[in-house]
Amino acid sequence: MVAAHELGQALGLCHKSGSGKSAVRSVMWPDVAQYPDAPTGVDKANIKKLWG
Repeated sequence: MVAAHELGQALGLCHKSGSGKSAVRSVMWPDVAQYPDAPTGVDKANIKKLWG
């Protein structure tokens, strides 16, 4: 989980925020307990925006 998060930072992704219905499921979520262990759709879309 931490490695996926750090890779996201290296690729230029920023931290996500929010809670409840505004929560963003992302490897960039700042709460370690909430990290997924692989990029989510949100992460993939943001990487595509940054890198094409």
